[in-house]
This record gives sequence, C-alpha cells and structure tokens, in this order.
Amino acid sequence: MKTIEVSVFDLILGMKLDVETVYSKHLSFTIPVGTKHGTKFRIKGKGRQSGGKTGDMYVIVEAKMPKEVPEDVRKLLESIKYRL
Repeated sequence: MKTIEVSVFDLILGMKLDVETVYSKHLSFTIPVGTKHGTKFRIKGKGRQSGGKTGDMYVIVEAKMPKEVPEDVRKLLESIKYRL
C-alpha cells in the first residue's frame, strides 16, 4: 500500500497521478473530480507477485495542507468558501 499526498485542489478538481509500483515501474491513473481525503484506489494486477499470481496495488490519496496561507490567497479562499 502506498500513500501519496496531493494538493487539496487536486482532490477537488481531479488530476492524473504518476505512481511507482513495487517493481519500480511507473503508471498513471486519474483521481476523479471531488475525491475525498483518504480515498483508497485499487490498481488491479500491479501489486506483488506470489505463487505465480500478481496481486493488486493500493494507493491512498491524502490532502497536503499548506503550512502557511498568504493573506491574498486567504481572502480569495474566504470569498469562495460558501460557494462550494
């Protein structure tokens, strides 16, 4: 299982995400618009191999929150706060 932090805006707006598998291969998948913090995605057939079978890979996406918000950005966020 892999946990990846993305911007809260990427969860709201959706995005393509590049993920490295357990065998160092890269794959891309889409985070849908409106995905919630902590959502777990299953990627079939991209996990560990055992007994001749390949398991699934799980990716959890979490919102990365900024440590500081500039005043102009804060005012912008407050202006749209109740519109979402």
